[in-house]
Amino acid sequence: MTSVQIMNIINSIEPAMWNMLWKAAVAFVIVYMFKQILENIGNYLLFRFNKRLGLDVKVKINGTEGMIVDYNLNWIIIKTTNDGKVIIPTNKWKVQQWEILGYSKEN
Repeated sequence: MTSVQIMNIINSIEPAMWNMLWKAAVAFVIVYMFKQILENIGNYLLFRFNKRLGLDVKVKINGTEGMIVDYNLNWIIIKTTNDGKVIIPTNKWKVQQWEILGYSKEN
């Protein structure tokens, strides 16, 4: 196919059809963003309502020992025993291999 033939095909499409395609693409992006936001909020609330996981809980995650020091809508931050950090996306926390080692004295 030559470039002239491609341009003829593109020009044969009516402007109303391009307008409809543009609106559909924008609507798809908005719905996808809304879906991601709702999934993040849902996973965050699942983590928050989990009675065993929270701040200052000693955990072993995927073979790395540490303590949960912070979490927010997007990230769960674990300080490891060798002063490193493990950052887990909130929407991926359910697929990690969690093992609870203990709770802090405050809990």
